[in-house]
Order: sequence, then structure tokens, then C-alpha cells
Amino acid sequence: MGATVLGVAGTVLGVAVSAFVWLFPAAGVVLGVSNSHFLWALSLFAFIFSWMGLVGTLYIRRRRGVGVVLMIAAGVGGIVSTSYFYLVPGFLFIFPGLFLLMKSDGNKR
Repeated sequence: MGATVLGVAGTVLGVAVSAFVWLFPAAGVVLGVSNSHFLWALSLFAFIFSWMGLVGTLYIRRRRGVGVVLMIAAGVGGIVSTSYFYLVPGFLFIFPGLFLLMKSDGNKR
């Protein structure tokens, strides 16, 4: 339950961060800065990684391994794409993913 809450919070913050980063290229176009289209692509990737983290969060109950991989990949990918802006949402994906990865099932012996 805690991983689901953290994953949804990571998604909400990740979408907000990607929308915030989306404003930088728009300002660059207005000011005449060249190569501002590169930031558009990075903010789009951050948006995609945010939704990938939500899908991973929803997969935790059914297929835990797939959900964990998607959450960790979304956190790492978001941090790589938008750097410091995505640190909080990235950690909200990475930490629950790692905790679920290390958590052992009581039924398996």
C-alpha cells in the first residue's frame, strides 16, 4: 500500500516537473536561443517516464517484478532526462521499487 501511494505521488510530481521544464524551451524560443528543441524532447521523456512509473505502480499488485522494474526505470530515466528537477519524483519511484525488490515473500521457502 505504501509503495502505491509513493508511486502515485511520484507520478503527480513528475508530471508537474515535466510541465515546469517544458516552459524553459518556450522561453528560449521567445528569446531566440538556438537548440531549445532539445529541452522539449527531454521534458517529453520526463513526462513519459512519469506515466511509466504510474503503470509500474499499478502492476505491483499483479506482477510485482514487472512493476518494480518499471518503477526503478522510471525513476532513473526521469533523473537522467531532467537532472535535478526530477530528484524528488525519481526517488519516490526508486526507493519503493528497491524496497519491494529486497522484500521477500513469506510464502516462498
